[in-house]
Amino acid sequence: MNIRSYQGKVLVVESSNSVICDDSLAPQKYQAGDNIPPGKQVGDVKTIPQRTEVNVTDVKTDAGRHAYVFARPANDNASSFGWTSAMNLVGSFANETTGFAPSNWQATTRLAWMQRHLSAKVRPLLRPRAT
Repeated sequence: MNIRSYQGKVLVVESSNSVICDDSLAPQKYQAGDNIPPGKQVGDVKTIPQRTEVNVTDVKTDAGRHAYVFARPANDNASSFGWTSAMNLVGSFANETTGFAPSNWQATTRLAWMQRHLSAKVRPLLRPRAT
């Protein structure tokens, strides 16, 4: 069963700073021999031009749970850009189904959020009432 809602969709790059990353999510830089666009030079970070239409073929997250998408030029399966932040796309990749969450993800996340964000003044309200 395929639940990935982004497959087959054409998405548009919104950011003018859509950095292309390698598999370890480190920014890629232009090297000698690359097809370097005008205005760029060897050593500059590679980016996907703004308003470029892309297809997303894979999704992953980093340790901070930031979503990254593997982008290919739309209608060109032979080439690819690489990994870029999902926030660089129009709509920030919101409402796209990427897979199943682990069964314990939500409970762990909710507890961690409460521990980080609730102040000492609010915590007493969470204690059970004496009967």
